[in-house]
Amino acid sequence: MTLRRVAITGFGIVSGLGNDRDRVLDALRSGRSGIELIPERKALGFRSALGGRIKDLEPPAVPKHNLRLMGRGSYLAVPAALQAIADAGLTPEEVASDRMGVVIGNLGNMHDVYVQSRKFADKTGKLGATAQPYVMGCSVSANLSVLLKTRGQALTP
Repeated sequence: MTLRRVAITGFGIVSGLGNDRDRVLDALRSGRSGIELIPERKALGFRSALGGRIKDLEPPAVPKHNLRLMGRGSYLAVPAALQAIADAGLTPEEVASDRMGVVIGNLGNMHDVYVQSRKFADKTGKLGATAQPYVMGCSVSANLSVLLKTRGQALTP
């Protein structure tokens, strides 16, 4: 497969520094960190209690049938993708085309991998058919592609 063209047309972000461009740029310019002490991480068995939290995020309007197969990573990617589309000035018709694809660099939905692994290890529950979409590395780009109705490629490099 040869990818011939990539156009980054808009910017969107959801992070521990803020949930939009202005807040993140302000945090970066002032030297603020998005990392903090998260005591619950110790209770979960992590060696470090440091991490970044997403705060003050307005829940995205996602249809219930889409939410059923969305892990946290996909859910958090929705507002960032919608911001990027708005920043680019794209219409829903332009997004829902064969020329529009989704490329997301992502290490997987680690929270969901952890939860599903604990269920299996503790034998408190079975891993049902819907467990796999939560933990697939490509689930974020796949979920965004379905939600945004893009018809181009959905990739997770």
